[in-house]
Amino acid sequence: MRKKKSRLEAYSATALLGLCMGILAVYLAHTHIATFVQKQEQSAAVFFKPGSSVADLQRKYDRAVKTKKAVRILLVPGHEPFYGGAEYRNLKEREMALELSAHLAKLLEANRRYDTFTSRNSDGWDSAMLAYFADNWESIGTFAQKQKVETAKHIGTGALVKHDPAMIHNAAPSDVGLRLYGIHKWANENDIDLSIHIHFNDHPRKNATSPGKYTGFTLYIPDPQYSNGKTARAVAERIFARLSQTYSPSDMPKEAPGIVESQDLIAVGSYNTSDAPSILVEYAYIYEAQLQDEATRSLVLQDMALQTYEGLQDFFENRNKHLVQKTR
Repeated sequence: MRKKKSRLEAYSATALLGLCMGILAVYLAHTHIATFVQKQEQSAAVFFKPGSSVADLQRKYDRAVKTKKAVRILLVPGHEPFYGGAEYRNLKEREMALELSAHLAKLLEANRRYDTFTSRNSDGWDSAMLAYFADNWESIGTFAQKQKVETAKHIGTGALVKHDPAMIHNAAPSDVGLRLYGIHKWANENDIDLSIHIHFNDHPRKNATSPGKYTGFTLYIPDPQYSNGKTARAVAERIFARLSQTYSPSDMPKEAPGIVESQDLIAVGSYNTSDAPSILVEYAYIYEAQLQDEATRSLVLQDMALQTYEGLQDFFENRNKHLVQKTR
């Protein structure tokens, strides 16, 4: 005849079962957390995938003739072809940006180590760019929205540190902003190595027909946390050094460093939308005296293009040259 289990034995069995269940719960929770962390790390790795390094770009330039793979540079004259941008008396930023872009493109095209693309010309958007906008408008919106969501997620997890903008820029109308994201998407898909956005600055004032308070040039670059940030700074420093030998950096306090990092400026790849280093140059304030006379202005724009080209050459070819920057 079997003996009944003692109360102590029954209690021990229950306790042991509870302990096992507890261990199992801890294991499952740990596995869930580990899987979650792994997914978060994978997501961050995709979002922050490293862009071309300084060494990568310079190596590509060095081997361009041998490999027949030139450095691909995209020039983006600021604003829409027929509207937008700063205006002062008879000057329009979008027209001056186009003229400077044409001078720079000519210099780049004379160097067989570069392939040069320009987003628009005097007739409007480049035909390939225009077709891309028409054929991919919905996917461009999806691309921009996805990057915004990913950015917010990584700010939430602490993988990306949110910085307040040094400068508050005018918000682009939705269609204009979407075209800028489209330019980034096109550049990503067409293996562009470097994008340069060409602009002229302005400052709000009561009397728009009189010169404003500030003068000088500024370069905007992506936040260093973004995939293209560090390489963009290296290129920008060389361009800044060349421009500063002839022109004064901005005396606007928030632009005073001369090279300003931005997380939110669409042109340089807000929300980490640009794989390639992307730089925006504000070459001068539109009301500055050097831009008012037509003959002088033409020479100045040619020289600004030349200094930009020489800055690129210092980055790609004369990289052992000592960096000299002039400040105010």
